[in-house]
Amino acid sequence: MKRNAFVATLLVCGLISTMTVTAIAQEGAPHPDVDMQEMMKKLEEASRPGEQHKYLDQFVGEWETTTLDRQHVNRRLYECR
Repeated sequence: MKRNAFVATLLVCGLISTMTVTAIAQEGAPHPDVDMQEMMKKLEEASRPGEQHKYLDQFVGEWETTTLDRQHVNRRLYECR
């Protein structure tokens, strides 16, 4: 009796795994009605720097920083420049 329940559980787990993998594979496949050229155009437009990047211009340049670091919790800190 226990063996039958174990085999049934394995079969159900296998079925669920197969269904999950199939769903994930289908989700990543491009849809036939999607125009790839249009998608690439939208992606290119979205990846261009926008208004928010103008704020970051003030941080452009060379910076000198000092960082304290340690290789392990029990080791002493050392300074990195």
